[in-house]
Amino acid sequence: MEIPPLVASGANLNVASPPPRSNARAVAIACLSVCASACAAVVSRPTVTSTANVSVPDAGAAVVANRSARRSALDQWVLRWRSGEPGALLALDVRLAATEGARELSGEPAADERVANVTVLAWRDDSAMVLTRSSCGNVWLSSVRWSDGNWARAESIVVVDGQHPGRCGQLELRAQPVALSSDARDEAAITWSLQDVTGESVRGPFLDVVQLRTAGHMHPLLHHAPFGSVDDMTGATTVGVISVVDDLPAPRPLVVSIHAGRRGPPGSQPSPDVERTYRIRGDALVLTHESRDGADAP
Repeated sequence: MEIPPLVASGANLNVASPPPRSNARAVAIACLSVCASACAAVVSRPTVTSTANVSVPDAGAAVVANRSARRSALDQWVLRWRSGEPGALLALDVRLAATEGARELSGEPAADERVANVTVLAWRDDSAMVLTRSSCGNVWLSSVRWSDGNWARAESIVVVDGQHPGRCGQLELRAQPVALSSDARDEAAITWSLQDVTGESVRGPFLDVVQLRTAGHMHPLLHHAPFGSVDDMTGATTVGVISVVDDLPAPRPLVVSIHAGRRGPPGSQPSPDVERTYRIRGDALVLTHESRDGADAP
């Protein structure tokens, strides 16, 4: 039986006449060669996939949404802290004192210590730094960290303590975020002074600077730096102002200017204007320059 001629579209094979029996093997090999060429042509054709209905996730949008969700959760915690909810205050390591029968100097019953204010001073994607002031004049600086989908307690620093119902001091407190180590406002500058209930003892004014780091770690950069003065004899005071020039590259210096506040009796010597410059050196803010009335201090 003779093998009929092979007709393959697009194949470069010329068959002039039916092959004889003796050429059957050669024809079979030719068939395999042509089939292989045709298969290769089919396999090598490029595959075109339509992307008209394919949605590609936006990584940037997901990060923004995640950051927004964490901030929203933090804001909800702030509302609970400000309300004085005891269970929520444990996340800040804040414990308020009850009166336990205490009385004011006037003899009136004292009130329980309560939350006066809660402020978020700095926050990162994984942590936040929170300042709590009580009605009695105690102050806590606390940090929380993001863990398992919620904010949890990290660390706590007592800024002002020792005040109790019936013996609450008069507190002057200011706090603001500043950008020293980087463009992010990861540092908090806290200035405070405290007068006891009798008016006979004054602590401060002091300046504390604390840095928020990853996982809720807080690192003090400056502790109880002088930020003014009170003359117990004359009643004269000096007051401080801090400044940071954001246009300068990081790390930025912290400048403290101290000027005369309440003056003493007539004829008393006025206090000089003082300017101090602090710069980050390693893990601390270090005083690098001081001037008095425009002249370099010795």
